[in-house]
Amino acid sequence: MVKRKSATKRREGAEHAEPEYESMVGRVLINHQRRVGLVTSDCAAWTRMLRIGDDCIVKIAKSTADELAHDGWKPYECEFAAFKLANTLAQSPLMKTRDAAAAIVAVQAEAWKTVTLEQAASEYARLTGNKNVAFVKRDDAIRRLKIASAPKNVEHEQEGTAATRVASRNSSTKETEMAATKKVAKSKAKGKPAAKGKPVAKGKPAAKGKSGGIGALVRELITKGKGNEEIVDTVLQKFPGARTNAANISWYRNQMKRA
Repeated sequence: MVKRKSATKRREGAEHAEPEYESMVGRVLINHQRRVGLVTSDCAAWTRMLRIGDDCIVKIAKSTADELAHDGWKPYECEFAAFKLANTLAQSPLMKTRDAAAAIVAVQAEAWKTVTLEQAASEYARLTGNKNVAFVKRDDAIRRLKIASAPKNVEHEQEGTAATRVASRNSSTKETEMAATKKVAKSKAKGKPAAKGKPVAKGKPAAKGKSGGIGALVRELITKGKGNEEIVDTVLQKFPGARTNAANISWYRNQMKRA
């Protein structure tokens, strides 16, 4: 009899067990205030979402189950919603944390595996406003879409990289000039004419086409009021081997404003 009661209790416990938690990772949620968030990790007790926080910063925000229920967070049913939201946040001028930037890149990378030509064209039109683009090759569609959805905060990295290169080049040039000066002084001390060395490198000039280098072309198009994506397309047409993207164009704009 004891054994039967134990078996019955086990069956009753199984019947009243809480259902297994259904994860929402990779889905977009929306609340009463029409604010959206992309779930990056969750459990029954809490949820982390990639979204714009109350402090106006693109970041990963953690909310408890009670907070989610209080704010009325529910799944946002829209085709390709996660990819669209990731691209929108990547284009946002608001500051991004490292975790948020990593989450954006992860969502985009996952989407590249399944994006179709039609979806790529639709998303490209949404990001750039150019609705007359029709992709024929998948590789070309993904390449153009990656350029259009490149995070804006790369601009600061571009500036830092450019500054580092200039400083390194200037340092190298100074060292070469100092070495040449010492060689001349040593040669004069011995009463011998100074040996002619190779001319000091002044830095590799930009690739040039019929109308000048990439930089000159970009500045000219910026002056004419062209948009970033239109400028990138023009540069890639004239310089097929170039790696110019929207972030590079933004860097040129900043340089022209400072000049």
